Amino acid sequence: MPAVSRTAAGYRQYTGRDVHTLRFINMRRSNTSVKRIAAAHVDDLAQRIAELAAMQRTLQKLWIAATGTSARIARYWRSWGGMGSDRVTGATTESTWNP
Repeated sequence: MPAVSRTAAGYRQYTGRDVHTLRFINMRRSNTSVKRIAAAHVDDLAQRIAELAAMQRTLQKLWIAATGTSARIARYWRSWGGMGSDRVTGATTESTWNP
């Protein structure tokens, strides 16, 4: 951006076009920051969801091993609505898991 003129007191004097350009630059910087922060949060949440899903599968396997046959477990799950699937992430969920 070219140098702008100043008043006798040292204040910058921007034209309407300069103000428009500065607002555009500021908006682009803000949008880039917001996108970067949001992407980092999305990545973090995806990782945490994957970790929790892995923990859930491990605990379910331990519970199955400790309680007997998988046919018994399958009947139990069906009685509570079964295993669900998150349509957004594809992660398996079990909101009714209540041994």
